[in-house]
Amino acid sequence: FVISSAHLIAQDACRSQEYLEQEIRRDPTLRARLEKAAQGPHAFQREIIAGTNSAQSSSLPVIRIPVVVHVLYNKSEQNITDAQVVSQIEALNKEFRKTHADTALIPSAFHDLAADCFIEFTLARVDPQGYATTGIVHKSTKKYSFGMDDAIKFSSNGGDDAWDNAQYLNIWVGSLISGVVGYSSPLGGPKEKDGVVI
Repeated sequence: FVISSAHLIAQDACRSQEYLEQEIRRDPTLRARLEKAAQGPHAFQREIIAGTNSAQSSSLPVIRIPVVVHVLYNKSEQNITDAQVVSQIEALNKEFRKTHADTALIPSAFHDLAADCFIEFTLARVDPQGYATTGIVHKSTKKYSFGMDDAIKFSSNGGDDAWDNAQYLNIWVGSLISGVVGYSSPLGGPKEKDGVVI
């Protein structure tokens, strides 16, 4: 209900659910893969969730996920700086590690549910070919904006090709069509499309 209401009110929205439905129409076998993945590691997830608020949680290992940020720009003002990317990765880590100052504002009804996820995102230091990298790719494009057709994820369509999703989290940043602030790929989708678009 809340999501539906927000959808009606907001002009710009995350379109992950709409994107998921679009991908299932393109590949009907995706639904079965999603259902299988949903049945997967629930016991493990329950153990982690149960442990995050306990004294034992401090012994959990921190999972560090290498990230590549693909910045696609048509005009120079769309080419965000490396400092902006770094600041957003830092903000993301504060949220996932529950160290952000706004955690003091968590409503009491949800306070016991909020937890350190023991996940940190780090900009990749080595690219797929083994060369040093900042983890940030800046690429000029002739496209003024991108839609949910995944063109942003392919060099052949004016975007930038994904790095191996088994080694990196791909985040594409670019000018999106009106009404879309971002979307993420579904679990089990094609690896060359795997990641987040904002």
